[in-house]
Amino acid sequence: MVAVAYGVVALSIVLAVIRVLRPGRLADRVVGLDVTLWGLISLIAINAAATGNANFEDIPLIVALLGVLGTVTAAIWLESRGPRS
Repeated sequence: MVAVAYGVVALSIVLAVIRVLRPGRLADRVVGLDVTLWGLISLIAINAAATGNANFEDIPLIVALLGVLGTVTAAIWLESRGPRS
């Protein structure tokens, strides 16, 4: 069951990285990086749950807080640029 969870999360990370690398709008790339970050957080949490190792329980929380801060900062910056013609 853990292998299936790893596979699904890894697939989502690969698809998000493809979205980041494709040419497009900057907002799409920010969302792709955010999805990639959440996928990595999920992999850390799955590993902690599968191994029963409590040492990794705080890491996803810290990384998630930093990721949300980065996404909000990027959204504010993109919004301040105004509409592009």
